[in-house]
Amino acid sequence: MAINGISAGYLAGYGYNTKTTNTTNTRGSSFTERMGENVVTGTNNRTLGNQSYNRTVNQTTPMDAYFATAVQGCNEIPSLEDILPMETERYLIRDASDIEGVPAYAIYDKELGKYAYIREDQLAIQRDAASGFAFVIDMNQPLCNNVRVTDELRGLLNDLAEKRNIELPEVPLQGGLTVNRDPKTGLNFLTIEGNEAKGISVIITSQENIDTLESLADEFMQYSAIVRDREIAGLWALLEISGNLKRGSEGFTYLTPDGISYTPYNGDNRAAWYIRYPSPFDYSKAREFLAKGSNLSDAYTWLGVFPKAEVIWPDVEPWNQYNKNESGHGFQYMGR
Repeated sequence: MAINGISAGYLAGYGYNTKTTNTTNTRGSSFTERMGENVVTGTNNRTLGNQSYNRTVNQTTPMDAYFATAVQGCNEIPSLEDILPMETERYLIRDASDIEGVPAYAIYDKELGKYAYIREDQLAIQRDAASGFAFVIDMNQPLCNNVRVTDELRGLLNDLAEKRNIELPEVPLQGGLTVNRDPKTGLNFLTIEGNEAKGISVIITSQENIDTLESLADEFMQYSAIVRDREIAGLWALLEISGNLKRGSEGFTYLTPDGISYTPYNGDNRAAWYIRYPSPFDYSKAREFLAKGSNLSDAYTWLGVFPKAEVIWPDVEPWNQYNKNESGHGFQYMGR
């Protein structure tokens, strides 16, 4: 049972006890061990029916031992080191309490290379009602640290919650997170605050999804003047999936949370440009124009849409603005 978000069993498991006088530490004692705890300090005469007997004061009777053992079974909770790691064919849960000094878990999807760190007091399954996708998400870095919850992982988490005597709530997606879908590739992705330029995390559900990502990265590898390795090709692919990049005849234009950039395929940085948005900025307006507008490689076309914007003519390199997450299935905007 949880009280104000704190599990009563949690306190018991860490040795919290309001009674501190004249107590005997019996944690870890078995039923038979408690039966042998005969501390003689005097005697009492007792009568049961027609039978009388002497009981040594503080001597453990079978009934005392039974209740003591039963109470221990209800209140004591295995420590993390006693129950972790927990593992299935696909998932692994490790103890991560050393990170912040509080009970916490590192949850790995071994099949996809995904990872999420989550504190025990924040452990919850977040579900998107429209798509049905569910996740465990570290809300400090939601696009980098998240793991999709399958039936296999749910079973493992339920087992963990039962052993630790904690609740495992299921809640709607938090913090403005939403699930969107790329109409071109059919890939679903997690994004935040309705601003895909801030980053996405592609929701991988099959090998086919991975093959789609790899195929798209292959397409960007052909732009060898500006794509120096597959890591960068994968980043461009993710930007396109998120709807923030559009390829033109001579280069591509893409959006960031605070600007619009153009990079020519031939790598001529004299033709590259960057437009800094005015504040406040209507991101949805820019996204719509990127999808439907024409002559997008011309900076002055964009100035017609955002007349108060500022044009800068620098060496525009997306890898100075974005970081891919550990699995390579998502990116997050890092700013300039």
